[in-house]
Amino acid sequence: MGSLDPRPAPAGDMTGPDLERNQRRKAAFLGSVEGMPPMLRFGQTVELVQLLQKWQEVVDGQPRPPDWLTGDAARRIRELIEAAEARIGTTRRTTR
Repeated sequence: MGSLDPRPAPAGDMTGPDLERNQRRKAAFLGSVEGMPPMLRFGQTVELVQLLQKWQEVVDGQPRPPDWLTGDAARRIRELIEAAEARIGTTRRTTR
């Protein structure tokens, strides 16, 4: 996660129009990721699944809401989210 390049694509991994916005998005994403293990430890699986689904929406390639990541970075994050959901016994939402 920390290796995400906040420069706008195609030079970087992110879709925002400027570096500043992408850095804020990356920080929000990383902060969220850091909070996930405690959520699991304290049995907050419903909240964790909701958070994973929120992040899935910004890497899923669908027009709404707009994606934050693109290319291989988006694909890697999608795969990590799907693996996490599988480990906690959920499936990705098929409807929005």
